[in-house]
Order: sequence, then C-alpha cells, then structure tokens
Amino acid sequence: MKLIPSILTYDRQSFEKQIEIASKTTDFVQIDIADGKFVDNQTWHNSAIIAQNCPVDFELHMMVENPLEEIENWKNIERLKRIIFHYEAVDDIEIAVRIMSAYDKHISVCLNIETPSLVLDPVIDQIDSVQFMCIVPGKQGQPFLPSVLDKIEHFAKQNPDVPISADGHVGPDTIPDLKSVGVQNFCVGSALWNDKNTFADNFEYLKNLIQNS
Repeated sequence: MKLIPSILTYDRQSFEKQIEIASKTTDFVQIDIADGKFVDNQTWHNSAIIAQNCPVDFELHMMVENPLEEIENWKNIERLKRIIFHYEAVDDIEIAVRIMSAYDKHISVCLNIETPSLVLDPVIDQIDSVQFMCIVPGKQGQPFLPSVLDKIEHFAKQNPDVPISADGHVGPDTIPDLKSVGVQNFCVGSALWNDKNTFADNFEYLKNLIQNS
C-alpha cells in the first residue's frame, strides 16, 4: 500500500514549492502533466527544469494527446521510475506498450472512467500496473465517480497479481472503499494540498487511513 502525492501545477514557482514540501515527507511523487488537448487543462511541465529540481523519484502521468512523442522529453531522467499513459491516447495499445517498454521504466496504463478494463487483455502480461481514473481527468477537486468501484473490483478479481492505482478525488471519503475493492496505490492531490492542515499532517493522516481502513 502506497500513498503517492500528485503534483499538478501551472507555473515553475508552484512546482518548485510543492516538490520542496513533498520531498520533506515522501521519497516518491506523481507528476501530472496535461497538454490542453487530451484534456481541457494545461499544466506547466518543463522536463529539463523538473529534472534539475526534483529531489525524489517520481512517476509521470501523461494526460497528453501523444504520449509516445511526449515521453521522448523525459526518457533520460534518472528519477523517472514509472511511465503512466492513457489507453485512450494511443492508436494501438500493443505497439504503445512495446515502445514504452524500451525505456526501461515501469509501465502503467491509465483507463478513463468510460473505458472497460478488458481492453488491456492483450498487454496485461507486459505492463507493471494499471491506473484507474475516478474522475474525468485533467483537474484536481472534481467529484468522485462511484461506478469506478465495480470496475476496479472486477479487474482485481480477474488480475490478482497486477498492482492497481487509483487517481482522482482520492481522499478520506473514498480511500476505504477504494482499498476494499483492491487498490494498492493511492494517488492523492487535493486532499494533501489544502489550507486546513499542513502537507505533512495530511500525509500522515491519509497514510494511516490507508493502512488501517
């Protein structure tokens, strides 16, 4: 079970501030990038600057129209440990997985809420994990879509050895249900980055919730 802070920012200053805060509490984060085409949102994501200013390992969640092109900007960054790309963003999942696998990183395919998990059957033995979106991707703070719970539970029963991540409105009100259907990695954004408590306090609370719920 792992709590993974999500970093989704719109300028360099915000990124550097969040990564500095997060790195004092955890050694692994998810960097979310969006191109304004695959999703409505557009983030700041200069790979060269991030490579110089990210002191922890990270996974890259690419909400982009062409992940096979985008990954070229990131492939040589040593801190990048897991590539996450959307099934909906590629023309052929088997070709995409084969290309991504050449970068010697962990490979995770992300599924939007409307995409059935059976689309991954041809590559399920070639990827390291699956990420399920619990919201429409692109922005933090959107409402949780509960239909994802049955989808995750079915996938977990069919593929008990494949690690599952959940992303989108993951927080105190959804973590117990997500854990109960088989989620192991919890990608958290808004529930960590808020003004009610410090990042460290939120992280500790959610980590304990994941372990004990």
